[in-house]
Amino acid sequence: MVQYLSQNQKGTVGFASTQGDVEAHQWKEQLMSVFAEAGWKVQDCKTFMFFGEKDGFVVTIPFNTSITTGLPQVTVQALNMTGNPISWNEGDMANEVGIYVQVWHAPQD
Repeated sequence: MVQYLSQNQKGTVGFASTQGDVEAHQWKEQLMSVFAEAGWKVQDCKTFMFFGEKDGFVVTIPFNTSITTGLPQVTVQALNMTGNPISWNEGDMANEVGIYVQVWHAPQD
């Protein structure tokens, strides 16, 4: 993942994990390290409140941004390497960081 991220356009990505989920927090920390090692600017957005049940990652991008090109596409491709499910949406949460990744659970075995 580091190699892939290093060879592509770099940007800023914010990570948050589910409040109260220690494994998700540890997974978030690992992902932040990988992106940072690859030369990305990483922001720890701490935790988010647990609303509903989701698996894997939720990638949020600013409104009117394409998930299939540029930094969002690179981010999703890198996260795909983990084998965990990824969903995405558009929202204001991503405005400050450009790409906001919610880590819902620890990685699948």
